[in-house]
Order: sequence, then structure tokens, then C-alpha cells
Amino acid sequence: MKTVDARYVTANIPAFLIRSLVATLSDFGLNASRLTVGLGITMEDLADPACRVSFRQGREAILRAMKMTKGKALGLETGIREKITSVGLVGHAMLTASTVGDAVKLGLDLQKDTGSMLEFDARVSPEGVVVTAASRFHDPDIYVFLVEEAFASFMGIATGLVGAEFKPSRVDLAYPAPAHAEVYQRVFGCAVRFGQMENAFVYDPAWYK
Repeated sequence: MKTVDARYVTANIPAFLIRSLVATLSDFGLNASRLTVGLGITMEDLADPACRVSFRQGREAILRAMKMTKGKALGLETGIREKITSVGLVGHAMLTASTVGDAVKLGLDLQKDTGSMLEFDARVSPEGVVVTAASRFHDPDIYVFLVEEAFASFMGIATGLVGAEFKPSRVDLAYPAPAHAEVYQRVFGCAVRFGQMENAFVYDPAWYK
């Protein structure tokens, strides 16, 4: 009998992402309450800042939302609706940081409190500041959604920190171009490369100060 990884079923992920999904589905005129049926959480639970979900619960909610919005760039559409305060106290704390670099470091240090289902890291390279995103679990069914949502949300976070003029230098994706690839240009406004070795959100160090 296969043993289930306790990290997969432990409810320790803040429900910010699912809450954002609900808002996106509502904008699309869809019945978002279908996301939580049978998952052990309710729409009322999602409104509670203390609500936590497991990776399994989050995965199922995402799969349901993807089925309801087939043909739409759901990850990008969800991420671009998010603001820096969408991740709760972490976002508010980032706004008080003395520099953008400090804010980014704080967000990375506290990433498990932002509700993300990915793992993020950052490095400074000759081409700029590179923020990478990798899977916690091998889950190809929701992988593209998670990366889209995360990187699109970076745009809202960066705008909250430095203003609407922010634009990344480049976005790399470690998967083939999806059917809605043209939406990426609208969201990021920079060069977007698919089929790369890693998921990387690259921006000029000048924004880091």
C-alpha cells in the first residue's frame, strides 16, 4: 500500500489562492461555491483569515476551477487580479520594508505564509534579479496554473511596491507554450520564453533598491 506524504494532506496552507480563485470565477459569472463541495471546507471558511487547506484540497479546487473555465488563461487571470495585500499580513509587512530588496527577501522568507503551493528562490545574476518557482510535488495537472498564477501575482506585488511602471526583463517557463500563450505578453509586457530549464521571473536590479 502506497504511503501518502503527510505534507500533501496536512492543512497548513493559507487559503489566499483559493480565495482569489473564487473572486476570479465570480468575475467570470460562474458559481464559485462549486469549488468547495465535499472538500471539508466551506465558502464561509475561506472568508476566515485563519483558514488553512492542504495541498490536496487546493489541488482539487484548482482542477474544478480549470474545468469550469476551460479555454481561459485561468492562472494568469487569477494572478493579475491579486494585489500585494492579497497575501494577508505578509503583504502588509512587505509594504513597510525599507527597500524593494528587503520586501522581496521578506516575502521569500515567509513564503509558506502567503498560501503559495510552489517553492520560490531568488538569486542575483549578471542579467538581473532572478526569482524562480519550482513544484513542491510532481503534479503536471496543475503545474502550469500554479506558475501562471504566481508570476502574474508578482506583477501586482511589484506594482504595489514600486508603481505601475514596473516591468520584468524576461519571463522563462519550464513548459511548452500553452494555447493561450499570447496572453502572457499582455500580462508581463516583456520577452517570454517557453521550454526553458526553469521557471524564472527576471527583473532589473535597479528595481531592487
